[in-house]
Amino acid sequence: MSRFTEDQYQQLLRNNPAVKLKPVRAEVRDDLPRAPKPAKYRNTKVDGFDSTKERAVWQELELRAYAGEITELQRQVTFALIVNGIHVCDYRSDFCFKEGAARVVLDVKSVATRKLPAYRIKFKLMQACHGITIRER
Repeated sequence: MSRFTEDQYQQLLRNNPAVKLKPVRAEVRDDLPRAPKPAKYRNTKVDGFDSTKERAVWQELELRAYAGEITELQRQVTFALIVNGIHVCDYRSDFCFKEGAARVVLDVKSVATRKLPAYRIKFKLMQACHGITIRER
């Protein structure tokens, strides 16, 4: 029984037409389930809310509404931000309610989200277009 060196073995394989080499590559399997992508800011979605903090605020607001402190409690209210007759964008608030006669828009934001330029612009546009200052938690 003879032994080949690696070079001799490769030469033998190249010269022999009966041997068909398959290129070595990693197989991609589409049938395997993929792990869900984590949330952008590592928040956990709970009961239809974007975060546990948002759900806790909703529960607090429901109690206040039940006690009669606030009225017209709503979730995910969309405001059109229009400047000089041009629709710039929409702003979707987390919560909207009336406290006495004043309309309150409440948003639950993390420290990182509050610093985002897009959010800061929408925050200012809400005040300029609708005269509403957003309360943040």
